[in-house]
Formats: sequence, structure tokens, C-alpha cells
Amino acid sequence: MYMNNDVDMFIGPGCSTAAEMVAQLASFWNIPIISWVATDPIFNDKSVYTTMGRTLGSFSKLAMFLMDVYQYYGWKRVAIISSNWLLWDDAARAIALTFKEYNVSVPLHIAYRGTPSKRKMRRLLIESKTVSRIVMLIVPKQDRRNFMLQAYNLEMTKGDYVFYTIEMLPEDDIIDATQMWYSNDGNNEKAKQAFECVFHVSLAAKTGPDIDAFRVDIANRMRRPPWQEFLPLAKGLDMMNIYGDRYAAFLHDTVLLYATALNRTIAKGQNPRDGTEVAKNMRGIFLSGMSGNLLMDKAGDREPDYWITDMRADGSFRKIAELTNVEEGSAMIEESNCNERKLQTLGELCKYQVYRQLEEPHWPGGFVGQKYAPPDVPVCGFKMEFCPPKDHTVMILIGVVSSSVFVAVCIIFGVYMYRRAKFESTVLLMSWRISWEDIEKVTKTRKGPASVGSTSEGSVGSDTRSRFLKDPGSQPSIGKASTSGCSTFAGSNSIGKSGLGDLKGQQVFTMVGMFRGKMVAIKHINKQHINVSRQVLMEFNDMKDVIHDNLNVFVGAVVDPPNICLVWGYCKKGSLVDIIENDDIKLDSVFKYSLLMDLTAGMDCLHKGHLGSHGNLKVRENSAKFSTSGTCH
Repeated sequence: MYMNNDVDMFIGPGCSTAAEMVAQLASFWNIPIISWVATDPIFNDKSVYTTMGRTLGSFSKLAMFLMDVYQYYGWKRVAIISSNWLLWDDAARAIALTFKEYNVSVPLHIAYRGTPSKRKMRRLLIESKTVSRIVMLIVPKQDRRNFMLQAYNLEMTKGDYVFYTIEMLPEDDIIDATQMWYSNDGNNEKAKQAFECVFHVSLAAKTGPDIDAFRVDIANRMRRPPWQEFLPLAKGLDMMNIYGDRYAAFLHDTVLLYATALNRTIAKGQNPRDGTEVAKNMRGIFLSGMSGNLLMDKAGDREPDYWITDMRADGSFRKIAELTNVEEGSAMIEESNCNERKLQTLGELCKYQVYRQLEEPHWPGGFVGQKYAPPDVPVCGFKMEFCPPKDHTVMILIGVVSSSVFVAVCIIFGVYMYRRAKFESTVLLMSWRISWEDIEKVTKTRKGPASVGSTSEGSVGSDTRSRFLKDPGSQPSIGKASTSGCSTFAGSNSIGKSGLGDLKGQQVFTMVGMFRGKMVAIKHINKQHINVSRQVLMEFNDMKDVIHDNLNVFVGAVVDPPNICLVWGYCKKGSLVDIIENDDIKLDSVFKYSLLMDLTAGMDCLHKGHLGSHGNLKVRENSAKFSTSGTCH
């Protein structure tokens, strides 16, 4: 084109990649070039791109705007996640470079390719949360929502983290839910909660009847020769209501900017085809164009208008802050906006810029105001580097002692519960219970004094209760002594085989029988039935547990009517009364002392034990013992 035509200037290309080569050639040929979309930060170097101007502006300008925002909240650290596609990549690189230049730390800057999977999004967010509480998502709309859903799953949307998302050019000054978080995948509730911690940054939208009419006119003109370009017809619209591209306004202002700079060049008597001079005359221009107020900086690039929007209760995003370019002398201008950094960047042009905080920011949980902004670094750092470990010796000792006490209590409680369970099982087992049929029967042969061994045929095996009842007419034959309450019984031949043979010729002092091969005394309980309550079970169990050389053994009890009785160990010598009244037994001092010692030992065991009392005194062979039969009835 340059070789075959007499070219005065180049307009475009729109994309940064294509514009790079064209701008280098234009600089070499000294021909002015103005791009309406190219935003790559490489074009900031005017020593290389000497004849270039831009009407969309550099994303370095956006970074400067964010610097003001970060200064407002006191943040100096940010993590950046971006797409490597066209404008998103340009914006991310420009912001990262500017932040680093002004000492804002960027510990993480990752650019992904294509459409990331949910797993990759999660990994990137996990990396970012370990280096910064402020995260910038410079990604397309479809990825933006998915990132925030993953952030929700990672619990990064509860107020500890802040997300800034970037929009190139919104459709309207109020961004509705469908443009931000609403979808048809069933996750809208989560998405809405996630976007509560999002601040959305964008170029200011140029809206109103003028811009709408301009975009419709563009579409109509594109259908005419030589373009004959027909834009897709949206549902419900006729041919006269098709809108042209949103960036058409920037292309319109490119021509307007060139015309203004050309007039300046001619007015100064300079060569209108000298690209360097024309580029210099672009600087400082302020005019009202179709894309808004056009303010050109001292490098020949536009100073864009920016918005920050925040979500409201209805799910829409509304402006809370803006950076606006206004005409000199406007009532909106405040000299305080010209801080040192802006003066270095814009010079006197900063007097055309106004930064306004329109509303207080909203944070998750319903909090409103600057004071609720989270810090960019946790108080103790991301790895507790700002909170050195303290000497916790005392706490450790307390913890160890507390743990030991707790373990000891648990062990004691466990042992107690085990023993209690074992005791309950023993009580319910009723090891003391005897079946009447298990007692071998001893048959009474006659009234009066008798000796074991004299039997009466025909009486063996008789199983009636009368065989065990006392015979009031029985007369004992223990010398001259009287043994009231003792009956003489004789065993049959079968009983002799069971263990009564060694008692032949001996006097029997009470009702007896054989239980498991041993002679036992039987005390009948004159009751029709007995209620085996828990108290009775425990008393029987306690009696069963009493074992001492000087205490009579409780063998068990029969609780099945009509044969309700207690079964004790049999005392061959009878009771203490029987011993005292027996003239055949000489009660010398030594014998009496022996009896007293045995009785004392038995009483001491009872009184110190859980029974706490004693019953009848009886004698076994040459030692005295107690019968506890009087304690349970």
C-alpha cells in the first residue's frame, strides 16, 4: 500500500499482534498511525513507535486507576490469573508491569491457554490463595463465572479474599445478572454468593440515544456498497434496528483525532505528512467523541474513563467508583486528584481527570464501608512467618497433665463400668439358685434319737416335703444334753453311697440332704412364694460371696414353690448350744479360748464386710463358725 499509493496515515489494525508490525513500518516511513483497539503495553515505548497514537488507550492506564483503588484500601500485593487471548493477555501484562514499577508486589501471574478445566481453575486458585488475599481475574466472561464457583468451593468467598474482574467494554452503565453470574446450570445461588466478593472494573460505557442511533447508522451503512456487509439479524428485530459493533465508536474517534491533530500541524506550519510531528500534535487533545470524552496524554495515547461496579441485593452490578475525563474548568475537577504519581504520568493533563468514590463498597456478610476491607496479607502471614512460635511449655504441661487425668478418669470409669457390668451379670446369673430336684433326699427312719446308718426299707427315694420337716417328737441322744430343734435322719443305702457312710453312728442335728456330693443343711422358709426382686438377688449374691474359715458357707436357695428353703453347709457338731449341753465334750479353758478366738474371727469378718451382722453360732469339728442364715429371709 505504501509503495503503490500516496499514503498520508494508517488507521488500525485493531489487533495488537497485527498492529505491531504495521506500527514499526509506519515509524520507519515516518507516517502517522492510529489504532482504535491495540492495547499491548509494548506500544508505550514511543522511542520505537514514534508515530503511533491510540483511541482505546493502554491497559497501563487501567493499572494506574487500580493503583488509586489499592491505595484507597492500603493494599500492596496482588495475584493475577489471566487468559492469554488477545485483550485479556494485553491487560494482564500491562497491569503486572505497572504494579511492579510502582512497588506493588505481584507474587503470582499465570496466563492459561484455551478454556481451562475445573481442575485447572481450582489449582490456580489454590496457588493464588497462598500468596495474596487480592486476586485479579482477567478472563473472558464464560471463564469468570466458573472461576468464582471454584473459589466458592474453596471457601475463598466469605470475606477474607477480594476478586477484581476486568471487562473491556460493557453494554450499559448497569450490568445485570445475566452478564455476570446468572446461567442455566443450576448453580446460580452459589454463583450469586460468590460474586458478593467481586469488584468489576471496566471501561466506561458510552450510552444514550446518540450512541444507539450511531450504531444503528453504522449497521445500515455497512449494507451499502462498497461494503455490502449484512450483520446477523437478532430475534424480534427488523433490519432498521440492528446495532453495529461497540468498537465502531472508537474507530469513528480515530478519524476525528487525526483530523484534529492534522489541523494543529497545519496551523503550526508543519509538514502534514511528517508522522512524528502529527503524533506530537495528538498530545494534550481533549474533545468529545462518540466513545466519550477523548483526552490524549503526553505520549499520544488516550486516557480512558473507568468504572468499578459492585453487586447489589438484586444481583446487578452498579457503579461505586469512577475515573472520568472532563473539560478544563469543569466543576467536577478537584486539584487533589493530581497526586505526585499522576503528575509524573500526565503532567498538567491530570487536571482533566476526576476520581470519585460514589458509594461505599459492599462486602460478604452484609458489611458496608472501607473499614471492612480485608488485608492483602494475613496478620501472621501466609506461612505464619510474622508470628514466631511462642514458648508453650506451660501450656504443653497443662495439656499433658490434663490429658493424663482425662485418660486416668476414662480408665477408672471403664474399670468401674466393666466391674459393674460384670456384677450385674453375676447377679442376674443367680449362681446361688438350686433346683429342689438336685438335692438328694435323706429319709427319716424313726422318731427319737437315732444314728445315721440305720435304715428302713421302703422309705428310700421318698420325695415328699415331710421328709425334711422337723419332728417335734424326736429325742436327741447326745449324752444327757438336749438338742431341741434337731431331728435324727437316716440315709438309705443309696445315700450311703453318696457320702453319708462316714456319718454312721453319728447324731444328725438338723434337716440334711446331699448336694453335689456334700452334706448340706436345709432351712425351710415358711412362705408360699418368694418375690425374687433385685434386692433379694443382691442379698443372695452377697451371701454367696462370703467365704471365711469361721463362717458357715451359704450353698444356695430353692425359690420354686412349694419347696422354698435355704441351703447351708452342714455343721457336724451342731450349734454352740449343742456343744455346751453335751456332757461328752469337756469344755476346758483351752477349748473355750479356741472357741472364742474362732467366734471373734468370724464376727470380725462379718462386721467389716458388706453384710455387717451375724446369725446363729454353730460348731464345725473343733472350730466355731457363724451361720448367716438370720440375715436373709
